[in-house]
Amino acid sequence: MEKTEERKEQGAFLKICFWIVTVVAVAISLFHIYTAGFGTLTAMKQRSLHLSAMLLIAMLAPMAKQKLTKPIHYIFRGIDLVIAVVGPLSALYIIYIYDALIDRTGRLYQIDIIIGIVLIVSVLWSTYRKTGLPLTIVALVALAYTCLGQHLPGAIGHKAYSAARIVTIMVYSTDGILGAPLGAAATYVVLFIMLTTFLERTGAGGFFINCALALTGRRRGGPAKSAVVASAMFGSISGSAIANVVGTGTFTIPLMKKTGIKSEFSAAVEAVASTGGQFMPPVMGSSAFIMAETTGIPYIDIVKAAFVPAILYYLCLFFVIDAYSAKNGLKGLPKEDMPDIKKEFKLNGHMIIPLLLIFVFLIMGFTPLKAGFYCLLATFLIGFIRKNTRLNLSRTVEALTASIRSTSGVACPCACAGIIVGCMMLTGLGSKLSSLVLSVAHNSLFLTLLLTMLCAIILGMGMPTVASYLILSVMVVPTLLTLGVPKLVAHLFVFYFGITSAITPPVALAAYAGAGIANANAMKTGYTAFRLGITGFVVPYMFVYGQELVMIGTPLNIILSIVSAVIGVFLMACGVEGYAVKYKVPALMRLPFFAAALLMMIPGWQTDLIGVAVGAAAFFGCKLLSDRKQAAAA
Repeated sequence: MEKTEERKEQGAFLKICFWIVTVVAVAISLFHIYTAGFGTLTAMKQRSLHLSAMLLIAMLAPMAKQKLTKPIHYIFRGIDLVIAVVGPLSALYIIYIYDALIDRTGRLYQIDIIIGIVLIVSVLWSTYRKTGLPLTIVALVALAYTCLGQHLPGAIGHKAYSAARIVTIMVYSTDGILGAPLGAAATYVVLFIMLTTFLERTGAGGFFINCALALTGRRRGGPAKSAVVASAMFGSISGSAIANVVGTGTFTIPLMKKTGIKSEFSAAVEAVASTGGQFMPPVMGSSAFIMAETTGIPYIDIVKAAFVPAILYYLCLFFVIDAYSAKNGLKGLPKEDMPDIKKEFKLNGHMIIPLLLIFVFLIMGFTPLKAGFYCLLATFLIGFIRKNTRLNLSRTVEALTASIRSTSGVACPCACAGIIVGCMMLTGLGSKLSSLVLSVAHNSLFLTLLLTMLCAIILGMGMPTVASYLILSVMVVPTLLTLGVPKLVAHLFVFYFGITSAITPPVALAAYAGAGIANANAMKTGYTAFRLGITGFVVPYMFVYGQELVMIGTPLNIILSIVSAVIGVFLMACGVEGYAVKYKVPALMRLPFFAAALLMMIPGWQTDLIGVAVGAAAFFGCKLLSDRKQAAAA
């Protein structure tokens, strides 16, 4: 009887939480749509209101899935409920005292400091609950350094700062929690997450997968190739490698296995393809907007620079899949399992229009915010063309709620990253780390890039892409700028390696998500994904040393560099899979293919000529060995 009453009370409580989340989510969604179309509030007010809603959603939304089986679970729920109240109120307090704060030129009262500390704690706790310990620990270490760094010896130490000074930077300015990361989340990111969710709800996700299958499904390794195409299209707007794996992998991985592709390889293909979606233009998983906000570089320039490296990444994966399929004698899907492309276009083809409009609006010079606003409206209205894509009131409310729940997973880490950025700005730690890296690398660009890569992969493990990029942009990018690397190139370098951490063991989260769907060994999948995504670890070096790949240089040099790089990634794929066109590549013969690939990727016509010669020699060597084996067998 007591258990029944407890369940009833629990059900009533969860129902209240559900309605609070729904009402707040719909309200803040409409607020963001309105401000995108008709103008945002001042930076601090816009971001504070956004953060208030995100803290509430982050705490209340997951409660229905939380199982209360141990005392610690009840403690955590109690803390969540407290944060769900004091967190949003402390964020709204910034709006309440905004004008008064300006009148007293930023001077804080005791109550302001206390509420500021409450907001910092709320952000830390919500980040821990949404993303786990890694980012939270980094933020706590940064805060500890800011508060206690005056006791450290030598250059690593800094002067003492009062609580008022620290709270002013962290809470009551746009250099901390309310900084550029949260600013991007409160404008561009939330809008494009809404666009992604609306496209999903109208069936565009399934349309992308079926189109990809129609293009590649009948070819050898067809389902794997369709996973590449679908993940590239859908991953660009999904903003999460894991979400992309789950969204497309539940369909593509079983199809791959059905055609004879091993479980680990199937899961790894999906993981690598889904991870690449985050640096695939035009949306680049929303991170392009944050990069534009933090660097001041126009969004369209970032997209143009990212295009060729993203294509090279997917081309190499495509080549590897083709080589694997040829080596293992795999075929495509039978005709009866292929989707009817005419039927697909008839039912859902109109839902590709909003994606095309993104390109059109950006090329016309619209800001990303305006482009997102008009594309979101277009998605909603175009959905009414057919019944199966039409969003009625209940589906619209579901889409708006799901959008904000997803956004909270970005906004909380962005706010937490703002704490780290604020600490580094206040203490000057960024310049100190830059000097340390330069001294360790002895001012060598290659060694600095290598150390930067390691930092990016380690920091990116288990951390959202946006958060890892933001930390790296403050900690590591200044070092690259000191060595003369252009700002855009430096930011793209750390951005790419922060992303590829999702397929880098031992914490290859995207690979592990794919392994779960494929019922494959997680560690084997992780190492296979690392091997398949090897180009992602080479391309960033290519565009640092040869900036033509990010569209910097004369048109002729850009074209020649792209052609050379495409040949390079093909040779890389031959070495990775041990199969060249129609000949098996013995283990030792793979080395010349790798060498030729790297030579083709190094800028300069001399290295290109040597690379072509080495690659041709390796290919004919494989042909000669194959012919001898056939002659001996005969």
